[in-house]
Amino acid sequence: MLSFSLQRPRLYHHDKFVFQMRGFFDDSQFLYVGMNGSNSVQRFIRPSLTPDINFSVGTDPYSGPYVALDIEVTPGAPHTTAISRGLLNVDPDTEGGIAIYDDGTQRPTIAPGWGPTQNSYDSIQWGEDATAIYAANSSTTGFDFYTLTVNSSGVVEQDFPSVFWNPGRIHFDRGSGLVYSDDGFHAVDPVTGLPAGIFEGGGPMAPDSTTNTVFILSQYVWQGYSDYTMGLFDMTHYVRSDWVPFSTTAQLGFNPPQRIIRWGSNGLAVSFKGDKVYLLSTSFVGGPRPSKKRHNSARNN
Repeated sequence: MLSFSLQRPRLYHHDKFVFQMRGFFDDSQFLYVGMNGSNSVQRFIRPSLTPDINFSVGTDPYSGPYVALDIEVTPGAPHTTAISRGLLNVDPDTEGGIAIYDDGTQRPTIAPGWGPTQNSYDSIQWGEDATAIYAANSSTTGFDFYTLTVNSSGVVEQDFPSVFWNPGRIHFDRGSGLVYSDDGFHAVDPVTGLPAGIFEGGGPMAPDSTTNTVFILSQYVWQGYSDYTMGLFDMTHYVRSDWVPFSTTAQLGFNPPQRIIRWGSNGLAVSFKGDKVYLLSTSFVGGPRPSKKRHNSARNN
């Protein structure tokens, strides 16, 4: 198990996880971290984590500096980022909308957020290339799904309302071409904004078309306060094909699960608010899916 110390630079702000464990440096050149104390984004050079540029993400004319709610590095362009911007201690906190930055320089056209519009960009993902961004609203009961077009001037959006139940984070899988949400249920076609399928389970998820699997973390009433089940769902047929017990030190109600990330050929990383990041590396992650066979345990590193 890995336990991250929440010293500066902070990897969390309020309940948003801005340290991008998946895709945070695209070609492994950079790491981008949201810095709440200075209302900025710090870029580090890998692998030494040498501090590089530091840049502001803008200011609301009435409420002060924005913070980075979500940071996504552009596919194939590690010097460019899409950032969902917001305000601390405001609900909804997504007033800054989405802006595109090239080495810290903001492109002029932004997608306005809550306040000027009713759009709330809580989670963002790049699409197949650097011309499309997908976003989800989990701050209001609209639960919208957005597609946004990116060009040299910035970003503009199209809204598909009431697509999700409560999306949390979203994930784009380039193999399937679909967007998956952390409500644990929906797979959405980003072209039409319509559900392509619904899974029989809910919770933080990680899609992986290379193994035709969607990993969904769930907790059932018969499990203890800190015990979870990692469900393995067939990506094509949307049914559970396998599952594995998953024990943590997280306390129910205090340390909710936040993210699942696929890493390497057979690994998963699971983060819990205020607890630890758990690294699982076992055969149940990679390779062909066995049929209805339960594993006895997963190894926590």
